[in-house]
Amino acid sequence: MRRPENRPFSIVVGFDFSELGKLALAESMGLASLNDRTVLHIIGVVDSSSGLGPVEPESKADHETVAQVQQEIIQVVEGKIKKYSPSDFRCFIHVRLGEPAEEIISLAEESGADIVVIGSHGRSGIERLLLGSVSEKVVRDAPCPVLAMRPRRADLDMESDVIEPPCPECVNRRVETNGAEWWCAAHSKTYVPPHRYSYSSGIVDPIAPDSWSIFNH
Repeated sequence: MRRPENRPFSIVVGFDFSELGKLALAESMGLASLNDRTVLHIIGVVDSSSGLGPVEPESKADHETVAQVQQEIIQVVEGKIKKYSPSDFRCFIHVRLGEPAEEIISLAEESGADIVVIGSHGRSGIERLLLGSVSEKVVRDAPCPVLAMRPRRADLDMESDVIEPPCPECVNRRVETNGAEWWCAAHSKTYVPPHRYSYSSGIVDPIAPDSWSIFNH
């Protein structure tokens, strides 16, 4: 369904107190500031099945804990929202007691969200609000597009076993030329496949199968 032109753009961000949660919050605020008719809904969910922070799992999380979490989220939001003008966007903070994925999806439906922003996993203790399974469920069942935030690979200090990192010289060349040139001196050279030869009746015949690549890169 097409969004009515007079309706504000609505963003829902699932927030916990992990670095990923803060990354999702910062990204959602940046998106919200692009349109002064944006409403940002920040939701923290106290997981009723396992408790939160100092609350033991067997005691469950109660409404007093919800109020505590709301105040803590307000403090975080107030610290980050200072860089924006009050006219940039409207902001609401929701803290709910329940199952995280279901509550995030529910708020997205209630607010008519145009996009949901969420971290891809949480950590431990009070930070374990948005686990990997939660983000997967939100991505699958949300009524709108979902932006799943994760840290850059460099921040995780890990390497991919599948994708080879880009050539540093090529990256520098792209930056220096503002994208006009993509390749360093070594990689800008045309690739010429090696010649193979077969010998027949004393005549040298080069063999270049059609499957050989003659692309530059």
